[in-house]
Amino acid sequence: MASGQSRQAAAIVDNDDYQHHQPLSPNSLAYTSSALSVSILCMFESEVPFDDDTSTYLHLGDLCLNSHPRFSSVIINDRSGTARWKKITVNLEDHVKVPRFPGGMSPDEYSNYFQEYLSKICNAPFREGIPMWEIHICNYPTRDAAGSIVIRLHHALGDGFTLMGALMSFVKRADDPSLPLTFPSSSKQRYDKKTVFSRLSESAQRFWDTASDVVWSAVESRRGADDGSAIRSGNVEIVSVPICSTRLVLPLDQVHEVKSKIDATINDVVLGMIFYGIHLYNHKMNQTSSRKRMTALVTVNTRKFGGYQPVKDMLEANSSANSSTTIDILIPSCDDVEKVDPLIFILEAQKAIKRKRNSMMTVIKLSLFQMLCKIKGAEVVGQQYYHIVNNSSMIISNLIGPKEKMKVSKYLLKNFYFFLTGCPIGIVANVMSYCGHLTLVVTIEKDFIAPEMLINYINEAFERIYAKVMG
Repeated sequence: MASGQSRQAAAIVDNDDYQHHQPLSPNSLAYTSSALSVSILCMFESEVPFDDDTSTYLHLGDLCLNSHPRFSSVIINDRSGTARWKKITVNLEDHVKVPRFPGGMSPDEYSNYFQEYLSKICNAPFREGIPMWEIHICNYPTRDAAGSIVIRLHHALGDGFTLMGALMSFVKRADDPSLPLTFPSSSKQRYDKKTVFSRLSESAQRFWDTASDVVWSAVESRRGADDGSAIRSGNVEIVSVPICSTRLVLPLDQVHEVKSKIDATINDVVLGMIFYGIHLYNHKMNQTSSRKRMTALVTVNTRKFGGYQPVKDMLEANSSANSSTTIDILIPSCDDVEKVDPLIFILEAQKAIKRKRNSMMTVIKLSLFQMLCKIKGAEVVGQQYYHIVNNSSMIISNLIGPKEKMKVSKYLLKNFYFFLTGCPIGIVANVMSYCGHLTLVVTIEKDFIAPEMLINYINEAFERIYAKVMG
């Protein structure tokens, strides 16, 4: 079992004071259990070097601090034992980290140093008694940037949707800072007028999808863990295993072309591309079999509103700061790698996502999760979530980024993406769009999965899909 980030403070506040402190959401409570220690790392790659002085680094830290109320809050317990957020005074020097590497090296050498540094901070415990975030400023040229900012956040502070919304206030639009950032739509828009019959038909389909999901969940709970495969070692202590990451950058307009040609969403195309890439990788590793069971946990946002909202609006509802959940999808596979139609992987992903989103099972599972957290406590829920993730083969999370180029203070950003660490699973795929391109970061179990080979096969998968659609 993982040794997670424990609750930061055992302080107890008076009964007449705790009303001013917001309670933790069930998801945040689970992430504070000893079973889990999941972090979100947000990467900002600069086109130019940062000014190398303490005031610049502290200024960047201050921008981060002011982007979210949780960044100046610690966890306390009231007299009834309820965990709550309490605002404190923050010393920026506790959170701003500036690594120092040897001088006079090439971008390739600095890239290696930077990767080693990232691997060290990924699963390092947060310091107790202070808010659970850090900003690391690497002022060395790498293969990808003149300088890099890494903001590391404990997942208890919020889900990726909330925290990315907060970090949108950390940056400004480069062409005109007075204008808001704009975001592409990831969904198909439907404006058809619905008849009484169509509404009844939709309700009947939702009932059927929900019933099917209930049966599916019951069957899956009896099956236990996924089969061992080229992407799943089955190591139950996987959080203690070293990890590494690699990434792929694709032109967003090509992804849009595929989406439009086959009447899908960006998310459908991304999932299909990843699934097909895994299929090709498994074949290369001589582990392709249609009988192998591989499950992907796909993160979904359960809020009623779409798009990034102001942080204060997200926090008005007590549970909305951490309101994501996952849906499980079987990763398609077949025995013949050459004869399979590449579009099958997108269409299968599209069908599964549509059915799962139409089902009420996600809402039911979230409600049961919240109830269990209240009855059994965060430790039990955290352990259960650990086993659900550890029994699966991979996690996929996809977030939408701005269409315009951004800057942090006066520094133009070349790229912007995120990835998760500390998940008890062998492969985590995180996708982020920004300024006309799509970045996929794959974090994998080191020395078991070949990172460059896997990312190359995912790239090949997209090329085959694109050629099929455009040909």
